[in-house]
Amino acid sequence: MPSRLNELLEHYSRTLSDGRLSRGERRAIEAILADAGFDTHQKANLQSRLFKLAKSRVKSARAHDAFDWLQDALKTIPNKETRQTVSKVFFSPGDRCLKAINSLIGMARQKVDICVFTITDNRITDAIKRADRHGIRIRVITDNDKSHDAGSDIQELRRSGIPVRMDPTPDHMHHKFAVVDNNTVITGSYNWTRSAATRNFENLLVTDEPKIVKAYVKEFTHLWREFA
Repeated sequence: MPSRLNELLEHYSRTLSDGRLSRGERRAIEAILADAGFDTHQKANLQSRLFKLAKSRVKSARAHDAFDWLQDALKTIPNKETRQTVSKVFFSPGDRCLKAINSLIGMARQKVDICVFTITDNRITDAIKRADRHGIRIRVITDNDKSHDAGSDIQELRRSGIPVRMDPTPDHMHHKFAVVDNNTVITGSYNWTRSAATRNFENLLVTDEPKIVKAYVKEFTHLWREFA
C-alpha cells in the first residue's frame, strides 16, 4: 500500500503547484483512491500527509492558496465507510423460511413488529412468546377474520400480554412482514403457517437495506395507528 500512497502524494503535489484542484485532477485522484481501497487508518495517514504538504506552502507568500487547495484535497477522501447491506432469500417447502424467521426473532435486541395475515405455526408462536419473556417489545398486526380460524395463535399471543391490533374492515390485512429492531425486514409470500413450511411453494426475503426497512417501518406505524 505504500506505493499507492506515494502515487497519490505525487498527484496531490502536482496539483498544489497552482494552488487548486481542477475537476479532472480531482476525478483522477478519486479513481486512484477507490482502487486503493484505503481503510480508516490509511485515510487518516493520507490526510496527515496532506496537511504537511499544505504546511510546507504556508511558509511562502501563497499561504491562502495552500489552504484553499487543502480544502479541495480533503474533499477527495471519503469520510464515511460504505455500509454493506445484506439480503437473503429463502424458499419453501422445507424449514429454511421457518428457521430464518425464528432466528431473527431470537436475535432481536429491542423490538419486533409483526404484520402478518395469520399465525398458526406454533413454532413461530413459541419464538414470539420466548422473545417477549426476554423483554423484547413485540407488537402484532393481523387480519380480524383469520384470527378466528381453527389453529390461529393470535388469541394465545393476546393472553400472553402481547399487544395485538386487527384490521376492522371487511377487507383483508394481507401483509406478511416483520421488522426486527427497526433495521431488518422479513417479507415475502410466506404465511406464518405450518402448511407454508410443509406444502406450499413460498418465498421469504430478509434484508437490512435502509430504504426498504424505512418503508416497512412507515407502513407498520401507519397501520398500528389506523387499527387503534
